[in-house]
Parts: sequence; C-alpha cells; structure tokens
Amino acid sequence: MPGFDLHIKQGHLSWPKKKNTQMKYFITILLALSIFSQGFAQSLQDAIRLSGSSFYSSARSSGVGGAFGAMGADFGSISYNPAATGAYWGGEFSVGVSLNSSLTQARLDGNGTDMFDKYSKRKFKFDQIGYIINTQPIGSDWKSASFGFGMNRIANFDQKMYYEGNTKGSFTDRFLERSHGKELSELDDFEGGLAYDVGAIYGPDNNLYYASDYQKFGPNNLLHKSQSIDLRGGINEMLFSYGANYNDVFLFGLNVGIPFVNYSETKSYTEEALDVSSVLKKLNYDEYLQTSGVGINFKGGMILKMSKYFRLGASFHSPTYYSLEDDYSTNMMYAYDEGDGLKSGEKESPGAYFKYKFSSPWRYTGSLGAIYKLGDLNGFIDFDVEYADFSTGKFDFTAYSSDEGDALNQQEQNERIREELKASLTYRMGAELAYKKLRMRGGIALPDTPFEKDDLSDVIPTYTLGAGIRGDKVFIDFAFIREGTRYGYSPYILIDETLIQPFVDVEKFTSKWLVTFGTRF
Repeated sequence: MPGFDLHIKQGHLSWPKKKNTQMKYFITILLALSIFSQGFAQSLQDAIRLSGSSFYSSARSSGVGGAFGAMGADFGSISYNPAATGAYWGGEFSVGVSLNSSLTQARLDGNGTDMFDKYSKRKFKFDQIGYIINTQPIGSDWKSASFGFGMNRIANFDQKMYYEGNTKGSFTDRFLERSHGKELSELDDFEGGLAYDVGAIYGPDNNLYYASDYQKFGPNNLLHKSQSIDLRGGINEMLFSYGANYNDVFLFGLNVGIPFVNYSETKSYTEEALDVSSVLKKLNYDEYLQTSGVGINFKGGMILKMSKYFRLGASFHSPTYYSLEDDYSTNMMYAYDEGDGLKSGEKESPGAYFKYKFSSPWRYTGSLGAIYKLGDLNGFIDFDVEYADFSTGKFDFTAYSSDEGDALNQQEQNERIREELKASLTYRMGAELAYKKLRMRGGIALPDTPFEKDDLSDVIPTYTLGAGIRGDKVFIDFAFIREGTRYGYSPYILIDETLIQPFVDVEKFTSKWLVTFGTRF
C-alpha cells in the first residue's frame, strides 16, 4: 500500500530529459496516492483482501457451507469458533488438500465494439494440518480439556483475468492528469515520468501543460485495448488453541492466530491504434506488486448444550494486526509514427519498497444447531450468522515513518474506508445426514457486499456438498464448494469526468474440491 516509508531501490533508469536527474528516495504524497493501478482504489482493495476470511479449510465443515459454529469437534471450525477445541474427547491428527479451479469472465464495455473473454486456472493447495492433544478428566465437573495447534488456509487470492475490446480514450489521458502543472523534475518515476521518457507524453508548455499523440491527433479514435491480470497467493493462519468441557454442557475455547500473507499481482495493459494514420501506434504498461507480511489475532468462543437436541454457539474474533511490506515496479513501452518511420521507447521504473501496518475489523458470530435421530439415520442442522464492519479497518502508514505526507495519506485512505465500506452480515446454513459410517452433507452461504454502494459489487450464494466415511480410528471427508462474485474494474482512473474511462464487468466463479484425512487416538 503506497504512502509510507517509501524507499527507491537502485534502478535501471536514466532521466536525460529531466532538469533534476537525481533519483528521489522519498516521494511526495501526490505520487503516493496514485502509484498503483486503480480498480476501486488500491486502499479499498487491500482493506477488503486483508479483512475477509474463508472457513473452507476442512472438508467436513466445508461440506455444510461452513455452518459448524454450534457443532464442535472439527479442526477447520476452530478458526471460526474456538470452542470446537473443547468438544474433543480424544486426540486427533488431520490434513487437508484441495484442487482449486477459477473461471473469470470479463467484458469491456464502451462506445466501441464490446468483446467478452474467459480465463480459467487450476491449482492444488495445502489447506489444513491440525493436531489435537486431549486430557481427561481434569476435575469433577470439568470433563476434558484439549490443546490444538496447526494451520488453516483462510484466504485464497488466485485469479487470472483477460479482456479486450475497442473503445475511445487512452491510458495516456491518465499520464497527462498525473503530469499537468509539474516541472519535468517533479514527474513521478512510475507513471508520468515514465510516460515522458518513452514519448507517450511530451511538453510542457509555458503553463506546464503536457500533450499526447492521442489527445492532439485523434481524441475520438477507437483504440484496441487488452489487459491480462494474474493474481496469486493467500493467507495461511497458524493457530494455537485451548478448549475445555464443563459438565458436558458448556464448552469454551481460546485461540491465538498468526496469519502469514503472501500476495503477488502482475498486470499487462496494451492499447493499439485501429486507424493506420494514427500517430499513436502502441502502448504497453506493466505493473508488478508483491505483498508479504505477518499478523496476530485472538479469538474466543463458546458452545452451550441447551438440551440433548439443541445447541447455541457464539464467538468473537479480534482485529488481526498485520505488519506488511510491498514491492512495486512498472514498465512502459510506447511506439509512434510521425510520418518519418516507426519509433519506440521503453523504460523500467526503479523498484519501490513500502512498509506499513493494517488492522482488520472485529468479527462476531452466532450459531444455532439441532441434532436429530430418525431410526437408523441421525445428523445435525446448523445455522450461523457472522457480522463484520469493514468500515473499521485501518491503515497505519506512520508506524515506520515520521513523514507528514504519510500521516496525511493515512488519514485520507482511512476516511475512504469509513465512507465507502460498510458492515456486512454473512449467513450460513448446512446439514449432515449419517447412516452408520457414511456421511452426506450440504450447505449454502449468503455473503454480503462490503461496499456502501451495492452497485460496486454483487455477491453470489455459495453452494457446498460433502460426503465422508468415519470409522473408529480413521476418517476421510470430501467437499465441493462453488463460490461466485460480480464486480466492476477499471485499468486506470481519471479525474476529468469528460474523458472516457474504460470499464470492465467481471464475474468470477471458483470451484474447490477438498479432501481431509484424519486419525484419532
């Protein structure tokens, strides 16, 4: 996330056209506010990415849509309700792996030709490893206690997307907006300065106003635009849990979670002239982002067995306090023909290093479960609701910097989070049917959009199916999860509303096949 403790690595650029050729090691707040490719705003994207979580790491709880908060002993559900640790009557070791398949459909919509593209990818993931140590009895009314430790994968960022189409407008419009009113020495190294060095913009005039071939020679021309986006990574949470069982009526648990973040983003944008007489021939702009970090959180939960057939569950999750580092760089190529032959320029930006902190929202859950028995059949039904206020997420850009610009940027970005994100409720419902050693499961989850304006994104219900075989000492569970979301994306953001900005409608669907193996002792 830009805007804090920014250091420029040794790069490959020389800046012969600038009055001041010395590379800056600390950049201004104006650059910090707009380094990244935009979407809805990088700060919001980061906040949502770091604030969300998925509870589909074990096949049993995944098979019922993640609705397991009142049921108890399952390692995947410990990250959701720590009281699950107190539900164990013996030791257990489990491991889970998954095959993840994502399909992204993107449509570029504008004044030109509308084109539609699909991109899919498949990848194996290591989702869970857990170990439970049980002790009993621990007292006359305390029936048992358990310690648990292991890892659950709580977020998956993998996605590939590609779109193309013909619309008016050019990325150079953004480079102009980033440069107007500035001396050459003041142009940033990632957008405006890079565009100037490769010839995508030129000038300035006496009023420090820059020009581009597109605006000067063909502002109404269609350009063929395309972009490929490759997102990778996720969040793996190491957890340490303690839980106990009081009189087989009240179960409680406490967790310490240590999530590890690994995220990379590669974007490659291209626009080409359709008119052979156009001076602008081709522009290519690439962006590279790598984010890594670690956090810590605390969770507590309880399960109350109200009767033989009904249970209540509740849990709280503290904010996760992250310390994060970003590495960012860009590359640009521009080709043009002024009538005397094709010319081109290409430059790579220096690398930028950012260090900052982020705290995610508090999260609260409530659960209601019922256990049933019908002849040789038995099982359970569970209903969960989860509350999280995404508008309370906070960046801290001053933790590693005393720069006034970083403090101002922190204030502005957190204000955007408060204004543009909101509290959301997620509902989950699932059921398990057992016949002897065989288990069958199904579930549904209804997530809510974190955006204050509902037209910015549209979530799709998550559907799950599961099955399992559970013996006296070993078990194997399977699950299938189908998730989806719809949202809007723009490769660049313009301030001037009279200019044409491309907009991409995106639908992402993810399928996950999960298997968990375990043994009891």
